[in-house]
Amino acid sequence: MEPVILSCAELSTREINAALAALPDGASAQVLEPGGRRNLAVGLSNRVRIDIEGNAGYFIGGLGDGPDVVVHGFTGWSVGENLQADRSGSRATPRSARARPAAAGRSSSRATRRPGPGSR
Repeated sequence: MEPVILSCAELSTREINAALAALPDGASAQVLEPGGRRNLAVGLSNRVRIDIEGNAGYFIGGLGDGPDVVVHGFTGWSVGENLQADRSGSRATPRSARARPAAAGRSSSRATRRPGPGSR
């Protein structure tokens, strides 16, 4: 199944999160041009893969219990904040060489950030 493409240049945060929430389990999505936008991929309970392509803001991928969220860039604080599920396996792990984990919990949801272009 091809990933659903959502552009922050064309859609509001509310529209993006509604589209992500409507995805069936097993689907995937790419969020393009986040431009530091906050509150992306929050409050989701569906089992989907979400790739945010670029730098995002605060509170990415939190308040949920289903999705795997990967940010291909930098983020603000509270990545993966307040994950809700009680299953083990959660990680909110920065992939930057200088960064430390931003959050961790006990959940099947994962929020991961990876360094963007031009980072070390």
